[in-house]
Amino acid sequence: MNTKLDPRELVASLCNRSSCRIKMAAVLSDRWGVFAWGWNGSGYDGMGQHAEEHAIGRANKNRLKGATITIAGRGRKPVCSFPCINRCLPLILKKRIKYIVFQDADGGWNVSPGV
Repeated sequence: MNTKLDPRELVASLCNRSSCRIKMAAVLSDRWGVFAWGWNGSGYDGMGQHAEEHAIGRANKNRLKGATITIAGRGRKPVCSFPCINRCLPLILKKRIKYIVFQDADGGWNVSPGV
């Protein structure tokens, strides 16, 4: 029996943990499976921690290089979940995450190289 979690299924269910209007979640995985996850949350100024930051902050740092980050978002309308250019994408590149898997506004999954 295969007990590995599917990052795409897990990230979709983690969106429900967010308290934000636009719910985002991120899951980190490598060849051994899922090793960290996170979701966005409101801060005191409305600009709280992003899902990617939350997941990376919870991760075993030794497993980040070469990993895959899977990101999904939910809102009233479909949401493209590619990492934000100012905060999350530079963090992903700095940590040498190899692949970014994200949902487009139509709900399809896309893969983009990280480093």
